[in-house]
Amino acid sequence: MDSNQLFTQLGLELRSYIGAGPADSAGDAGASDTPQKLSIDVDGVSMLLLGLSGEQEGHAMLCADCGEVPPEREAEVLRSVLDTSMPLYRDCGATFCTNPLTGRLLLLGRVALASATAPAVLDMARQFAQGVKRFNQDHFVSDSASLPGEGMNDMLVFRG
Repeated sequence: MDSNQLFTQLGLELRSYIGAGPADSAGDAGASDTPQKLSIDVDGVSMLLLGLSGEQEGHAMLCADCGEVPPEREAEVLRSVLDTSMPLYRDCGATFCTNPLTGRLLLLGRVALASATAPAVLDMARQFAQGVKRFNQDHFVSDSASLPGEGMNDMLVFRG
């Protein structure tokens, strides 16, 4: 199977596994000029599964939006992100980053499509949801911070 087929199959299995209806974006999976994407909500946190192309073909990226970094606490929050990223990457291959266009903090993880299963991706998504909630509880207490997942549509902006 090619990457488009693997992504589509994983997306269908994942939505079936979590009891969600058909994906609105399932039709995008076959279009070569459209990023493959699947929106899911896990434990109250919105996420995207994005198909990768080019050198990353055969993989997808699980993206969870942690929200805006409060400007008055930016140094503290970003320091915590740096301190957390190495053990997070070591333990589950995930890392934090900021979207350079929106400034929102994202939690990203890579998924190998050839070996991915719906239960494994869902487990990763649950860990992400826990991490996003914990991070927001610890760091995003400002009234100016938006809710996790609020900027999910903006995440595709940096795919260019």
